[in-house]
Amino acid sequence: MKKRMTWPEIAKAYPNQWVGLRDVERKKTSANIASAVLAYTDKPRAELLRMQIHDDDLVTLFTSPELMGDAVTTTE
Repeated sequence: MKKRMTWPEIAKAYPNQWVGLRDVERKKTSANIASAVLAYTDKPRAELLRMQIHDDDLVTLFTSPELMGDAVTTTE
């Protein structure tokens, strides 16, 4: 079983790269990510997005230093 991590932990461990997340838990007061299970760290953005089209549980994000504290995703 993969380890659940907070968004700041993910961003610090995998800086400036695309990651694929599963089992995303959001903060109660916003759409920001509280924690998630890291699924992929070794795939380019395009591949992660193709995978996400067929997998509703996969969330693709970039671990930008500007997002160290909060990551926001949308379902649009």
